[in-house]
Amino acid sequence: MRLLFITIEYQSGTFSGNGIYSMQQVAALAAAGHKVMVIAGRPAAPGDPPASAAPAAEPAPPAAAAPAAALLEVTLPTWGTLDAGCAWEAFASGSAAAAAAVAAFAPAAVLGVDWHSGAAYAALRARLPAGTRLPYVYSNYRVFTRTASGADADLLLAAEAAAVRAAALVTCLSRSDAAFLGERLLPAAGRGDVPVEVLLPALRSDMAHAPLPEDILGAAAATTAANPGARPTAQRLGVPAGGASDGSGGSSSVSLGSSRSGARSEARGSSSGAGSTSTSGGLSADGGGGSSNGSGSGFGSRPYISCFVRLSPEKEAHRFVELVAELEARGALRRHGLTPLLVAGTADTDYARAVKAALRAAAPSARVEERFAGPAELAALYRGTRLNVHPPVYDAYGMTGAPSLVSGGGHVGATDLLSARAGECFEVDMAAATGALADAAEALLADAPRLAAAGAAAASKARAWDLDAYARRLVALVEAALGAEAGAAEAVAAEACGGGASAEAAAAEAGTGGELGAAEAVRLAPV
Repeated sequence: MRLLFITIEYQSGTFSGNGIYSMQQVAALAAAGHKVMVIAGRPAAPGDPPASAAPAAEPAPPAAAAPAAALLEVTLPTWGTLDAGCAWEAFASGSAAAAAAVAAFAPAAVLGVDWHSGAAYAALRARLPAGTRLPYVYSNYRVFTRTASGADADLLLAAEAAAVRAAALVTCLSRSDAAFLGERLLPAAGRGDVPVEVLLPALRSDMAHAPLPEDILGAAAATTAANPGARPTAQRLGVPAGGASDGSGGSSSVSLGSSRSGARSEARGSSSGAGSTSTSGGLSADGGGGSSNGSGSGFGSRPYISCFVRLSPEKEAHRFVELVAELEARGALRRHGLTPLLVAGTADTDYARAVKAALRAAAPSARVEERFAGPAELAALYRGTRLNVHPPVYDAYGMTGAPSLVSGGGHVGATDLLSARAGECFEVDMAAATGALADAAEALLADAPRLAAAGAAAASKARAWDLDAYARRLVALVEAALGAEAGAAEAVAAEACGGGASAEAAAAEAGTGGELGAAEAVRLAPV
């Protein structure tokens, strides 16, 4: 299948999990034999001319990590944000400039990431030859309307509703988001008929086969010895049949994730842990993890209580700072031998600066990492983490790492993937008083075997859903949507022919949806 992938963030200037996840999607589709053209944004480099109202799409060097058939990049005047303040209008204009290349590529469908892709799709379609049919799949990495306020909320609601109106298929990362789409955005778009599917991201390929640390392997072996029914979990982690670790655990760890279907949730599988940062190149070879005899003693020597989030208000990193301040005041950090670690990204906003300053004031020993980390660095940081705290009350996917404390209630994607009842993560009410959160954290920190067992169980769950399976499922969803809309178009055409209209005119009418910005949105027709 030939697919056009539209995403404002990709391989150039990647600043969040969106860029990592986009590259992984394209790589998975390409590995499955599909041809993918990518239209993406990139930050303006020093010396670039000021962006015009319609920046041209320019060829970019091929990406080894994401082998697209072609990559067209649009230089954008604003970078580092995906919300209403991003350069979405410039991205739409630049995408339209790629019309000739897209027409020559002749994709069967468009996979568009988040609300920015809707405007880009509309502008592009308006520049394509008359009669071109280009089905649109609207992929929500995050439903922005859920956390927007003020004038931004109005803009984002209109943009997201328009994208839904144009779509033949809507995908999202959590059951919570699927429910919100069904209750709020589908009615706003007048599209109660559009299918909404939850599609869990697979564990990123650069971490899926990394050797696990000894403390995780030891925990898996101990769990299997106590409960032979846990053998499949241990096997996925490479623990030998005898139940003991073979000593092959290496210097890397997996990052664990989350997802959620008011429609259907596929393959409770994986996470990426993308979107984190580091300044110092990660930990030393032992990562502070030590060795393990399955008792959790090695795990208990891990040095960090961590938070891996981009520093934007919706990630609520201030909750982590408040928790650290409470633990420091109680003497708990010293008692447990812990250093707070904030893996925060490159954001330099007022909010980001305030969070980092508050953390350093609350715990002078805190470590703040401020550049985007590669897989090895990220794995090392996770390997040194005894407890990860994921602070937002709502997060579309909630990429987390190591044993994780997350908000319960089903509004963080991690809890769609990792089950608290199965001991794969730990749920709390993140909106509770800081003292209650500190009590929960201290109880976990006092129980190293429980933390180690959670790390092993979560790692096994993450490795059960790979990129090959993910790509097959995504393509199956797209093909099903194509087939459903093709059948609907044929039915309309047949009915119109019976009433005296031409089949061609009827099919053209069936292939047209509602308004998307200034352009006519396309519904699926045969391709």
